[in-house]
Amino acid sequence: MKRLLVSALVALSLPLVAPTSSASAATSSCSKVGSTKTVSGTKFTCRLVSKKRVWVKVAAGKSTTSTTVPKGPAPTVSPDTAFASTSECKLKSFETPNTLGFPRPSFRGSWTNPRALVIPVQFSDTGSNGRNYQEMVDMMKKQSDFYRAQSLGRLNLSFVWTPTDVATKKPTILKVPYSAVDEGLVGICDKCDRTELMTRILSHTPVSWDLSSYETIIAMLDDRRISVVGVAFRAAAEYPNVNGAWNKPIPSPSGLVYSSMITTPSLIPHEMGHSLLGFIDLYDFSAPARDFTKGWDIMGTGSTGQQSDSFFAWHKWISGWFDDPQVDCVTKAGTTVHYLDDLDTANSLNKMVVVRKNATTAIVAEVRTERVVIYRVLMDVWGGSGPIITNDATTFKVNPKVGDTVTESGVSFKILDCRSGGCSVEVTNPAA
Repeated sequence: MKRLLVSALVALSLPLVAPTSSASAATSSCSKVGSTKTVSGTKFTCRLVSKKRVWVKVAAGKSTTSTTVPKGPAPTVSPDTAFASTSECKLKSFETPNTLGFPRPSFRGSWTNPRALVIPVQFSDTGSNGRNYQEMVDMMKKQSDFYRAQSLGRLNLSFVWTPTDVATKKPTILKVPYSAVDEGLVGICDKCDRTELMTRILSHTPVSWDLSSYETIIAMLDDRRISVVGVAFRAAAEYPNVNGAWNKPIPSPSGLVYSSMITTPSLIPHEMGHSLLGFIDLYDFSAPARDFTKGWDIMGTGSTGQQSDSFFAWHKWISGWFDDPQVDCVTKAGTTVHYLDDLDTANSLNKMVVVRKNATTAIVAEVRTERVVIYRVLMDVWGGSGPIITNDATTFKVNPKVGDTVTESGVSFKILDCRSGGCSVEVTNPAA
């Protein structure tokens, strides 16, 4: 549950007002990669350019996505009677080291309106080299907006700061009597004991802060000399290794803390996935630059501003961010046709098809703005080793076209049609 990154990471960008001319549209920011619009007869698509989302003019005759919109009626989808009950596709948590299944680990507090206490931490050698308070407030708002959008409106995360310091008129800074250098926070220190550090940091908090009343605690390291670092802790009785360093509640003067993190600002969305939601890492521990999601999920990319800025449909389903009727479950051999709507659009349409191969393996297809994404979920694989792996034909940079067929673990997915943000997909599950 640890992530160390050395490079600087870019925070979320808020949506801006749409430009009123094609000239301004070509240089303005946009909020969702892959989205399109037309201004004064000129088409634009939202692209990631130098880590910034901007509107890019689409050359005449070229599609704005890797798929094309066919003429005529959309394909007829298979009836609900062709699918199994969604309960059959809910892979089990806690029977294996992987916890990305059902049920979810127990949670203390509000699942829909969680509060995170932000504690600015200053070490003896870091001084006041952090961002200004207003910049931090703006960043926290962006993180709240991010989770509200990703949860399709079902998670309203609020950030609460430490009490106001009378002298500075800003949140109280927790000053600890040890140095960032000695704690291995300046540079890379893979072997440093972050659990012990978090325990010591929380031991300095006053009882009046009442840490145990919050759903999660953020020890914010906001000195620009500190390496980009994120470590999260999530305690739950159901975890196979309840006495593991990452799974035990951490004591504080005001009570036990069951969810917490030590992080720099840019990694909050990723670390919140650990501490609040119980997600696990989807990048390669042996080679952190290798992202098993291939750009589609921030548990692999590490931060917002890195490619898709999103979570997989699997993550959203296990979190209850859309409902069982929006999932097609396939368990038998045969061919079925499915319509999958844009994953990030809040509505009651289908969001994913799950092909259950066995008790620990499922193949999933979802759609991001007319781009089909296919991946396998492996419940017998732990974080850092590829519990979710995106098919090489459906990466963030490479995507199949209408008419193409992608095969994953023996299951074939033929893209029949893409329009209005969603796609129709024919799934062929071979006999076992």
